[in-house]
Amino acid sequence: MPTTTELLELDGLGTRRESVQFELLDQSLTTIGELNPARPATMTNNPALKIPRTIRALVFPDDEAQDIDTVKNFVRPSWVLENGALHALGVLGFADAANRRRFDPAGDRLPMEATLADRMLQLGTAISEGVGFDTGQGINAALIALAGDAGIVDTTGITVTGTIAAPIAWEIGTGRRSIMDELSNLGGGHPIYFDNNGLLIARTAPPIDSVTPAFTLGADTTVVADTIVEADTLLESPNVWIALETSAKDAPIVGRYELPASAPHSIANRGFEDPKVTRHQGLETVTAVNAAAEADAISSTEAFSIVELETTPAPRWETFDVASWLGSNYMSVDWSLALDPGGRHAHSLRRLYPST
Repeated sequence: MPTTTELLELDGLGTRRESVQFELLDQSLTTIGELNPARPATMTNNPALKIPRTIRALVFPDDEAQDIDTVKNFVRPSWVLENGALHALGVLGFADAANRRRFDPAGDRLPMEATLADRMLQLGTAISEGVGFDTGQGINAALIALAGDAGIVDTTGITVTGTIAAPIAWEIGTGRRSIMDELSNLGGGHPIYFDNNGLLIARTAPPIDSVTPAFTLGADTTVVADTIVEADTLLESPNVWIALETSAKDAPIVGRYELPASAPHSIANRGFEDPKVTRHQGLETVTAVNAAAEADAISSTEAFSIVELETTPAPRWETFDVASWLGSNYMSVDWSLALDPGGRHAHSLRRLYPST
């Protein structure tokens, strides 16, 4: 039997057998049943969206729909390989659901068509009371508290560290996710997201100069022929990220991260700055604000060089993954996966430019 890696990379194989399973979960994320959608659907994952991971137009037959509590239940889709290896694809709740009533002498039929969304549904809500943290508060503890207030129990994926260097506060009505994104950035982290296991992640963004690619794409890989598009765009392609620490009493502390001269759209090549400006609280030193600017740069979905391509289904892909494409590193901007054996996995990748 081929190994999981051999199956996913089609190493020495022409084809593979696979399936997709859907588990129904209760509020504690315990499996309480199995679902069998009436037709295939597509999962998308784009961290720039309000709800990054979604499945739209997923149809459940009426005999299953009646057992679903759209408020309290969750769904966990997984990719299953022929050797039994199982790769979870997230934990998603019901963003909306519509039942199509069909009158029948034997009993009305109510199949359900639903949009599923990851647990950012819980963190996308606004705070009902003002939130603030004092100087010296640990960023990790602050993130854990905010997650817990929204009903997120497992916070082991929150690994960003550091301390808040100046008092920081948000008013009633501020989105919880935006607060948590800002706190993660204070620790040099990516925006928060939920991973394939449904775990909330707040992790440090790796330095652009030392990031290690998780995947290698190119000739003789799982890339599908005639799906590759390489594009350059100047419409939304900053060449410098400027971070402003706005809680300083006198003047803002300014941090910068500039693309190296090797980037085609760098300041050196264009002859002027095209800045992306972000505002922050809770930082105290130029070094810390510079780190926030670099974290903004590596997490950005705006880019000059973009590659779009399709691969065979690759359920190991996560959020903010880095892949090597023809010898250069690219970060995943978004992807969409057809939840159907033999389907396609579309990727949009943006070029990273190290300083050397």
